[in-house]
Amino acid sequence: IPAISVIIPTHNRSTSLRRTLDALCNQTFPLQQFEVLVVADGCIDQTVEMLKHYKTPFNLHVIEQSGQGPAIARNNGAAKAIGQLLIFLDDDIESSPFLIEAHALAHQRWPYHVVIGYLPPKLQGKVDFFSIELRTWWEAMYRAMRQPGHRYTYRDLLSGNFSLEAELFNRIGGFDPVFWCHEDYELGVRLIK
Repeated sequence: IPAISVIIPTHNRSTSLRRTLDALCNQTFPLQQFEVLVVADGCIDQTVEMLKHYKTPFNLHVIEQSGQGPAIARNNGAAKAIGQLLIFLDDDIESSPFLIEAHALAHQRWPYHVVIGYLPPKLQGKVDFFSIELRTWWEAMYRAMRQPGHRYTYRDLLSGNFSLEAELFNRIGGFDPVFWCHEDYELGVRLIK
């Protein structure tokens, strides 16, 4: 039985999803001890077809749903997950080989906590003012979280790379399906409470 379930919601982003899965194939964590659940949320591109033929060294489960939004997609993935630890990733995260191992070790050290993973932003395509400002905001946010004594707020929880025990996720009721945007912030409010 996998100890860890990685949940990835996606909507019509097969190219970036493939890069995400490729990176997960190179994890240092034992590949037979985690599963990946991809929730295809109303995909009308080649995502589902790509997933049917994608070969992985770990268990890959594909869940299809009509376009119901990222909160419901994450909840549906969590409902079918069998791992005791849930790692939520966005479909454009190209993880380092140590991502799953780092989440697992952090939870061994600090059980019953939420672990927020850092990933450096990579600017792709045309570098414009907006993308530079976005990277500056991202780096400033993570720099603040690294400071000793940082007081976490709901805005620190970003659903693109975080983990928590499945029991805690179920106890707080998962993501609120009403939210199609900032569902991670709303979950952060309930986790802090």
